[in-house]
Amino acid sequence: WSGPTMELTNPATGEVSKVYLFVACLPFSRFAFVYPAVDMKQDTWLRAHVAMFAAFGGSVPRIVPDNLKTGVLKHPREGEVVLNDSYREMAAHYSAAVLPGRVRKPK
Repeated sequence: WSGPTMELTNPATGEVSKVYLFVACLPFSRFAFVYPAVDMKQDTWLRAHVAMFAAFGGSVPRIVPDNLKTGVLKHPREGEVVLNDSYREMAAHYSAAVLPGRVRKPK
């Protein structure tokens, strides 16, 4: 999820909702994908990835997410990264390796 939230106003009721942005970018072409969502739940995170792959026209060999809990349960300094089961299964379905960014020092 990227940056500050946005607001969405329902024109019929005037109700204001927060909108979170899932942002992904292909490394060489810099082709960007943005998926607006009203929550940051696990199923929304997975749907955003499915929509991303559809927009990209297929899978990517590597996904490099931040270390958010909807995707990465544990990222120790030494040892194996522990992914959320649903996220790991989704990545396996698309034949994509998940390589989370370094904790507190992303590149």
